[in-house]
Amino acid sequence: MQTQRRMLAAFRTAAQFVIEDMIDRVPVDTGFLRASVVVSLDGARPPDRPLPVGSKPKQYELNPQYTLSIAGAEIGNTIWASFTANYGAHVEYGTNGRQGRGMVRLAAQNWPVHVTRASDEVRKQSGA
Repeated sequence: MQTQRRMLAAFRTAAQFVIEDMIDRVPVDTGFLRASVVVSLDGARPPDRPLPVGSKPKQYELNPQYTLSIAGAEIGNTIWASFTANYGAHVEYGTNGRQGRGMVRLAAQNWPVHVTRASDEVRKQSGA
């Protein structure tokens, strides 16, 4: 039973680390793209929110509510992190000669690193 709890804690912690990695890679102008991140257990959200007219630099803050979805995840669940800003794919992949930032792809490639880090953290917390 203790092993199952530690595995679940490591899974949730690694998921949070990879999403934080993704968010940290997002370039910030108004902050709208970062603030548009939604995490769910029931599928990706559509990227259908345009940048509001009149947005100012660093106006939007990241909403830490995304961690609540991670806290409800069980082993075997897929955790979906989506940018709901309609220009997220342009930033990820690039457009009009502008190079993509690859924030999602690069964070996902780091999954093994995040799992190791999460496992180490859980091990320390449990005294194992």
